[in-house]
Amino acid sequence: MTATTSRHRPARPTVGIDMGGTTIRGGLVDPDGTVRRFVRRPVPLDAAGRRAAPADLARELAGATVSGAAAVGLAVSGVVEGGRLVRSANVGIAGVDLRADLVAATGLPVEVVNDAQAAALAEVRTGGAGTRGVVLVVTVGTGIGGALVVDGALVRGRGFAGEVGHTVVDRGGRPCGCGAAGCWEGLASGEALRREAERLLPGPRRTVDELVERAGAGDVAAFAAVAACAEAFAEGLDSLCAVLAPDRVVLGGGVLARGGLVADLYRSTALRRRWVRGAHVTTATWGDCGGLVGAGLVAHDAVRDAVPARA
Repeated sequence: MTATTSRHRPARPTVGIDMGGTTIRGGLVDPDGTVRRFVRRPVPLDAAGRRAAPADLARELAGATVSGAAAVGLAVSGVVEGGRLVRSANVGIAGVDLRADLVAATGLPVEVVNDAQAAALAEVRTGGAGTRGVVLVVTVGTGIGGALVVDGALVRGRGFAGEVGHTVVDRGGRPCGCGAAGCWEGLASGEALRREAERLLPGPRRTVDELVERAGAGDVAAFAAVAACAEAFAEGLDSLCAVLAPDRVVLGGGVLARGGLVADLYRSTALRRRWVRGAHVTTATWGDCGGLVGAGLVAHDAVRDAVPARA
């Protein structure tokens, strides 16, 4: 009899989910990163709804397959340890065992990872980041996340390692959800842009999209607000590049995936900085879906490693 392993059989998809501060995305992920049955919806505003959202979406997606899903991977913004979301400045819940919630909802093996690390894994495995040298992946969404990949291996660190959005770039800056003041994400994230829209625009419809629309139409104050966020982003990224000297920088996340004025300003402003210019800067292949793809791939890895070879 010829020895075979589970990886030679047709692989069932995994459920990949990415939950940030405002949006939760999910899909069925094949081993090559192909995403099927993609779902995107707002994250509930209340804490109970936020905690339940990943389990609800996982149950829905797992039930949508003919042969069943093999496992569930969840990428979430914040510090993850042993399946627990220990701390998060943007998701609005902390100290909760998300792995246990998902296992109870689906009965499947579950892996929970940080969202920026998941996005980095997706870019290296199936995107355009490559597997050689030092790759820095930075995601800009409600907050700012980052991850480092060295010769194809994700540098996980421990505890709070990798929370680049909470690097202090302005000691006298506005308070951050983490409890500090002047954090990078407080000045350059999607939430920072939303606050600028709230400050500048009249009436109830004060969104980032409207701020960007006005900036593009020649509103001087709106353009200055977006440009200030871009400058803060460039400052933080330049500091990271000075320390890490990456060969490649991959920019992703929901804010930059939208393209247009914000993405152009963030990128062009960063490329004027000394240390950033030393790296090859690219846009994430997966846009704002890198987290869910990476989560699905982590789940595939767990299933593969758990199944022994059969004779």
